[in-house]
Amino acid sequence: MTATDSIYEDVKAIVAQILCLEPEQITPKTRFFNDLGGESIEWLELNWHCEQRFKIKAPFQDFLGRAALETDGNGLLTATSMATLRQRLPTIERLASDEPLPASQVVELVTVEAIAHVVREAIAATRASAIGDTGSSGH
Repeated sequence: MTATDSIYEDVKAIVAQILCLEPEQITPKTRFFNDLGGESIEWLELNWHCEQRFKIKAPFQDFLGRAALETDGNGLLTATSMATLRQRLPTIERLASDEPLPASQVVELVTVEAIAHVVREAIAATRASAIGDTGSSGH
């Protein structure tokens, strides 16, 4: 099992525990809110568990960066916002489409695989920061 697979399996186990599900009920494409019925309080709990398990500062509060996403007059994400989401969440297939997405539907796209991707990114950022800190200390 690779480290990437291990992170996914750990995230899947945390999601299963929080939502009182069997891990077998969860696939990479399973959506946290829509398919599993996750609620905002469980999202916060997931954030806490990932921070504890992976020793990271999980960016789940701004996971989707909804505050930074721009919409047009119809509430659809602009091309720039769609590109931002594609970069942040490359595992979400719906974002590959050029079809505009209503901003209100972004949260519905969050898959377990996307959560694991965000955790991987946070781990990499934490490691890079630690390397930068030791490199700048003059040792």
